[in-house]
Amino acid sequence: MAARSEISHTRSKGKHGALRALEDHYDAMRSRHLRELFAHDPARGERMTAEAAGVFLDYSKNRVDDETLRQWIAICKRREEEERQWQAKRLCSARLQ
Repeated sequence: MAARSEISHTRSKGKHGALRALEDHYDAMRSRHLRELFAHDPARGERMTAEAAGVFLDYSKNRVDDETLRQWIAICKRREEEERQWQAKRLCSARLQ
């Protein structure tokens, strides 16, 4: 993983708002301790897990909260929409040839 100084140098004004919001949220979350997160959300250990295809993921032991997850989902949805638009342009271009 990139060092914090490397991450700040990669920030650019060209990034969309969702990514900038996640970076700002990171700045707020990085000083929070896991003990604090578990104290504010006792069900965190059960709630912040996922299992699929035989893989179990426990992200409760990371500095994430519901806001972090909401922001990641927003970024993923935007990326999916960009991919659909790109595929549509590619299809239209192929039909015109």
